Amino acid sequence: MKKRLWHLLVGTRGGIKRAEILGLVKRRPYNAHEIARLLGVDYKTARHHLRVLVENDLLKASDERYGTLYSWSPALAAHEAEWHEIAEALARSVARPAPKSQPDPPNGSDA
Repeated sequence: MKKRLWHLLVGTRGGIKRAEILGLVKRRPYNAHEIARLLGVDYKTARHHLRVLVENDLLKASDERYGTLYSWSPALAAHEAEWHEIAEALARSVARPAPKSQPDPPNGSDA
């Protein structure tokens, strides 16, 4: 499970959004519309990430068709310490300022 978490949250392009989704639904279940609104993404993007998280046994979906609620899976809950480790690593990487670019060297002309 630890390898899967690192891969899905750190090693793939949508990992940060997936980590944000896991952080949201850790507190309480949400449906796809609520998640999209809270994260500021469109509905299809939220559904894509939710599908990936459910397929990898990180989230479970309620049985309802419309308004399906998503919550942590028992498998993820059993590995909460690893999730916290990854979430902290992501928070540190996002908080780092971008490297400053070097100014172009002067070319000797004033024009």
